[in-house]
Amino acid sequence: MTQHQQAEIFDRHLDAHELPDDCIGNEMRVFGPPGCGKTTYLAARIAAAAQRFGPRSVLVMSHTRAAAHELVSRDTPIPPENVATLHSICYRALGKPRIAETITGRWNDQYPNFRLCSRYNEEGEPTGKEYIGDQILREVNRLRARMVPLDRWPSTLQPFWRAWSQWKKAQDSRDFTDLIVECLKTVPVAPGHPSVIICDEFQDFSRLQMALVRTWAKTASYLLIAGDDDQAIYGYAGADPRAILSPALPPSQIRILSQSYRITAAMHRYVVRQWSSRISVRQPKAFEARDEEGVVRREHTGGFAVSDLASRLERHLAAGRSTMLLGSAHFALQRPMEELQRRGIPYGNKFRADQAAWNPLGTSRSGSGRKVEALISGREQQGRWSGQDFKAWADWLADYAWASPDARKEALKVDSDFHPDIHWLSSRLDADTWQDLLRHLDHSDDALATWWATRTAKVHTKEALYAARVIAKHGMPALLQRLQPKKDSPVLTVGTIHSVKGAQADVVYVLPDLTNRWHAALHSGGDAKDALLRLYYVACTRARETLVLCEPWRRNASIPLGAAV
Repeated sequence: MTQHQQAEIFDRHLDAHELPDDCIGNEMRVFGPPGCGKTTYLAARIAAAAQRFGPRSVLVMSHTRAAAHELVSRDTPIPPENVATLHSICYRALGKPRIAETITGRWNDQYPNFRLCSRYNEEGEPTGKEYIGDQILREVNRLRARMVPLDRWPSTLQPFWRAWSQWKKAQDSRDFTDLIVECLKTVPVAPGHPSVIICDEFQDFSRLQMALVRTWAKTASYLLIAGDDDQAIYGYAGADPRAILSPALPPSQIRILSQSYRITAAMHRYVVRQWSSRISVRQPKAFEARDEEGVVRREHTGGFAVSDLASRLERHLAAGRSTMLLGSAHFALQRPMEELQRRGIPYGNKFRADQAAWNPLGTSRSGSGRKVEALISGREQQGRWSGQDFKAWADWLADYAWASPDARKEALKVDSDFHPDIHWLSSRLDADTWQDLLRHLDHSDDALATWWATRTAKVHTKEALYAARVIAKHGMPALLQRLQPKKDSPVLTVGTIHSVKGAQADVVYVLPDLTNRWHAALHSGGDAKDALLRLYYVACTRARETLVLCEPWRRNASIPLGAAV
């Protein structure tokens, strides 16, 4: 049976909402290679299921909030609460318990030796400074996600686990993994008793999560899962690509989406040869490239060529092409980011907006870019600010810029509906600072921004100067575009490969530098090497037009990217 014939049979059964005669269980699997329209396919299946069983009888879940929001944006005809992450669904099913990761301040007071980050996002990832406790908790969660029995855990994790378990009980709280564990134990039927359960990004689900989904699926008419094992890159969080491949199913229960609308011919030849064909455990899947040749090329960007790299990235931006610079870990991107900041080239990562390391200009709500915007708003209003805008930029001023500590304290207490002006500030700011501000309000945006940046507290000066350089070189519109990027705006995204999964850009630069752990995986073979191959497969399939294979910063710890096509 050809892949095309297999797809026709699969769709025919789904259209009729019936399972094939040779069906094993009630699970139907869709594999979507990069850019093959998986979200569009699922949206159509959601609509058909809603029409057949009713909107509230269809439950859709994903691994990330971004994927859930993408499905909601397709105007799927089911209630918004029926499209969510599995953690969110479990959270509601358990009566919205207190989440332990949201009250880590109490934990840190009691267990300073196991200190945790003060901020976690809704997917259970720390978003601020990490400590040893975060590393331990991440490993504990990985073992739990893989359903490894407690007696097989390393002894070094036991003290933390005992303390964490007792503390959660005393706080009457649950951690993110508890949500899945408790639902598996106490919630045998999915909330709302759905007739159809549809799961996106299933390759990123852990064994624990898959066990819960498949338990809930026993009372549904069918379970439709979608993903791509070649893009399974969350092994560090407990995901196991083998789980999406098990149990083995007959061809009538498997659908391969076979036309990519992103990958060009040159990229297709390259990624298949260099990455996916070398993965030892995978679902074979043939797909066609779009009808454009595209470009895959190597560029000398290693060693001392960081300035050249920045120039090339800037030229792509000037040409209106969305661009990505991707690395396996933060360290590989450190030198390019420093150069981009030194030269005032705007970059960020809207896919990880809560990660300050990737967004030095901040977002529309906070950060140096927002503060500069607030400062300049006063010049546009003849030296008058809203209370909120005033506090945004004044909060970063160094102590010497104020008339006294009490003046600073009083000024930053203003209500949001109060409108401070330049005359009101004359008694609050240091005399020289006030005179300089008065003079610079008549100057250009970049002059005012640079003046402010040089008077910020030392801990903020680097970020503030970067925002000022962006304005000086590219103007205020470039800064605003970075703070509030539109879906298709030509922006420069810098981040780890993990951070941009599911995204795409016109041009993608891929850095081959590896951490010691990844470098060891490259030479160890087996699952560890497969994980690295999948990671770079994901990186290289983000490109729509041009893929650039970079030289490493250090040659003794990098992955060979192969020859350009």
